[in-house]
Amino acid sequence: MLQQQLQQQQQQQQQQKEQQQQQQQQQQQIKDTSNDAAASGQETAAATAATAATAATAATAAAAAAAATAATAAAANEEDWLVKELQQVAAVFERVQQQAPELMLRFDLLEEEGEGEEEEIEEEEDTYNPEDI
Repeated sequence: MLQQQLQQQQQQQQQQKEQQQQQQQQQQQIKDTSNDAAASGQETAAATAATAATAATAATAAAAAAAATAATAAAANEEDWLVKELQQVAAVFERVQQQAPELMLRFDLLEEEGEGEEEEIEEEEDTYNPEDI
């Protein structure tokens, strides 16, 4: 289970790296297009470059949102797994307690016995007489 989660995280990291590389390539292409448009003086090419830059920015934001969503989902899956494990442990504990209550430590008996022992000790102290020795 943990290995699967680790593999998923590694895959997500790899995808994020690939997305970053693609974004860098797109940004470089946009810069190149903008430089070409400025050098040739063509307004249409400059407008196209601006539109491409806007689209690349939107794609970058969408990719970042997708990566954040994937990371949140991975964390939620880990928490869900932990909650399920704890629920299973609690269920086993309840079954053992129901089937073999003598195996379980009963605190109510300890409290009653503890109180009785204290009273006995007090009685012994009250009846102590040094002349008896």
